[in-house]
Amino acid sequence: MSTLTKPLPLKALFMWLVTLGLPLGIYFIPTSDLFTNQMKIFLIVTVFAILIIAFESLPKSVITILLPVSYILLGLADPQTAWFPWTMPTVWMIIGALLLVNALESSGLLMRISYHVILLVGGSYKGLILGLGAVGILLNIILFGNAYVMLVGLAYGLCHAMNLEKYSKEATGIFLAAAIGGIIPAAFCYGSNILMLEGLGEPVVGAHRISYLSWTFLNIPVIFYYFCALLLILVLFRSQSSVDGKAYVKGKLAELGRMSVTEKKACAWLVILFAYIITAGFKGWDSTWAFVIVPALTIAPVIGCGTEKDVRRLDFTFILFIASCMSIGIVASALDFGSLVTSVAEPLTDNASPGIVVFAIYGLNIILNFLLTPMAIMAGFTTTYLQIAQTLGINPYVIYSVISLGTDQILFPYEYALYMLYFSLGYIKMSDFIKYFGAKMLLCSVLLIIVIIPFWKLTGLFFG
Repeated sequence: MSTLTKPLPLKALFMWLVTLGLPLGIYFIPTSDLFTNQMKIFLIVTVFAILIIAFESLPKSVITILLPVSYILLGLADPQTAWFPWTMPTVWMIIGALLLVNALESSGLLMRISYHVILLVGGSYKGLILGLGAVGILLNIILFGNAYVMLVGLAYGLCHAMNLEKYSKEATGIFLAAAIGGIIPAAFCYGSNILMLEGLGEPVVGAHRISYLSWTFLNIPVIFYYFCALLLILVLFRSQSSVDGKAYVKGKLAELGRMSVTEKKACAWLVILFAYIITAGFKGWDSTWAFVIVPALTIAPVIGCGTEKDVRRLDFTFILFIASCMSIGIVASALDFGSLVTSVAEPLTDNASPGIVVFAIYGLNIILNFLLTPMAIMAGFTTTYLQIAQTLGINPYVIYSVISLGTDQILFPYEYALYMLYFSLGYIKMSDFIKYFGAKMLLCSVLLIIVIIPFWKLTGLFFG
């Protein structure tokens, strides 16, 4: 039988049935004043693209290039809107972060740091996962919730130092631990997240500020959820081989010898980056610029620790993918999907108990994640959530915590640019990404019901 006439395997056939069937189902949904024909077309195109990416049915670059173009050709957005992500600091921050990783790697400093971390946590797979979790908390405390770039570099360095293959269970686990270590602790460590939410909530609740310890105490059950999420990695991605890199790493450290001049320059740039982020936390500055300017300077002559080769080593397929995925949220916002989701969710909060309202806000954020960025959700819905909470006497800081938890629950990398940064280095398969984050979403939902909300009520923090 020729290749052209060979029947599709059952798994591939099922994936194509889902890929074509779901958009077809959306086509038959009737439109209304609220759910417009443009919204329907957007959902058909976007769901089809997401499923192609999720099932890896076509090369990612095909969707990367055609998705924003399809929005323009179908009249859903003008070119300025569809390609707006390229004007956003987030895309350039991700480019800068990837360049910084390359420069630190070529200088040798990244490997030296990675080797010392392996020795510190014992070198075992379990030790690395839990060690990254602890490092994530420490860095988020020091960097006011901006540890994600440091952790992605460390994850890459660890996998490289231990010769772990891409998509292996061990590499996947390390990158997932680094991802949640870089992002989730920002929900219970005082920093940029809570400062931003307090600012967004001022029109409703006034200029209140919570102390560091009070915010951490409120989120004690979130810390428990975080460590459960780390253990979930060990359950879903058990090491397929014995990982103990201590002897290997000691030999590699001996080979490196004393720090070179280039490594010292790299170290100096890291210190500058840390210092700026810490200062930004106190002064309220935007730390994004540090992740653009510092990586660029690391490849400058004389003062830099990298070269032009580090720029050429950037995987621009993934950078294009990131920008195209971000256009989903930009176009959805322009089509006013936020109003549609809010109107659908209103019946969930009418005459409901305070506990149900809090869980509904959490669930609404999960739905909104498919269409909007976490930043857009916070900016567009925080005041609405607080107004609902005020009528029921719910503590606004409970709402802030639930917003952080809800926007963290995703299934696909495009939903959250910071998680996409980890995915972009190519160590996690899409199927494994969906499997883990789907399980993490279920874990958080269950813990919110049986642990987190009860804790707030028992401690008297729920109302106020």
